[in-house]
Amino acid sequence: MRKFYTAEAVTEGHPDKLCDQIADAILDVCLKNDENSRVACEVLATKGNIIVAGEITSAYEPDVFAVVRKVLSDIGYSSEGIAMDTFVHQQSPDIAGAVHTSKERREGVSDNQMDWFQGAGDQGVMIGYACDETKQLMPMPVVLANRIVRELSACRQSSYIQGILPDGKAQVTVEYENGKPVRLDSVVVSCQHTEDKNLKKLEAEIRKKVLLPALRLLPPDEDTKIFINHFHLPLSLNLLFYIIQIIFSNCFKSRCNFSRRNSLSIWEIYNLYAFLIKFFFVLFPFIRTIPIITNKKICCT
Repeated sequence: MRKFYTAEAVTEGHPDKLCDQIADAILDVCLKNDENSRVACEVLATKGNIIVAGEITSAYEPDVFAVVRKVLSDIGYSSEGIAMDTFVHQQSPDIAGAVHTSKERREGVSDNQMDWFQGAGDQGVMIGYACDETKQLMPMPVVLANRIVRELSACRQSSYIQGILPDGKAQVTVEYENGKPVRLDSVVVSCQHTEDKNLKKLEAEIRKKVLLPALRLLPPDEDTKIFINHFHLPLSLNLLFYIIQIIFSNCFKSRCNFSRRNSLSIWEIYNLYAFLIKFFFVLFPFIRTIPIITNKKICCT
C-alpha cells in the first residue's frame, strides 16, 4: 500500500526559529548566572518588531535587549531599525510555591525521598516516534528536510552561494510502500535572497550545492518534482490585484450592483476576475512553449 509523508524544516533566520533562539538564549544566560532560575519566556517577531514576554524568576537580571541583538547578529540580521519591547515579570507566588516544594513534602508524607522534594512545573504532551529508516532513528522526510536547511545555511555562512539571506524553508514528501520509504516524490525549497540575485542562477546553485549533497540518502528520480522559489508574481501583477481589490471593495461598501440580476455577489465577481488574471499570467509563459502544428511543420509560438 502506497502512502505519502511530508515534513518541513526551516533555517535559523525563519521567524519561528528566530523566536525559539531568542527564548533559548535568555534561558541560557539566566541558568549560566543562577542555576535555580525559572524562565517561561515567549517571543513574538513581526515586521520590524520583536516582543519578549513571560515570567523570569532569577537572582540574575538578564539584559533582554542585549540578548536579542546578539541572536540577531549571530543569525545574520542587523538589529538596526528593529523596535524591541519586553513584558517580563516574576513567577506568581502560587505557581512558585508549587514548583519549589512537592505536595508530598508540604503535607509531610515523607522526608526521606529526594524525588519528592521538588514540585512539577508546566506539563506538556509530545508525540513522536523512533524508527529504523535512518541512522538518526527518525523518519526519512524529517531527516531530508533537516539536511536541506543545514546545507542551505552552510552555503550562506560560507558564501558558497552568494546573495542568499538567513530565512529559508524546505518541504520534503516521500513515497512509502508497505511502511518503507521507496522514492522521493517532491521537494520544495524557499530561500530568502537579495533583490539583485538572478533567480535562474539561484535555482541552479541550490540544485547543485544544496540538494545534490543533501538528498544522497534518497536521491530524486526522473519523476521527482522539485520546486525552488517556485512562485514569483511580477510587481505589475501584484499591483493589478491590489487595484482590483480596491475597486471591488469600494463597490461592495457602497452596495452598487454590476447587474440587475443578483446571481453573483460583488466578491464572487472579484474572485472570478482575480482567478482569470492569475490564470493567464501564470500559464501564459508555458502556453507560449507548446508546439503548434502549422503546414505539417512543428513550430513554437
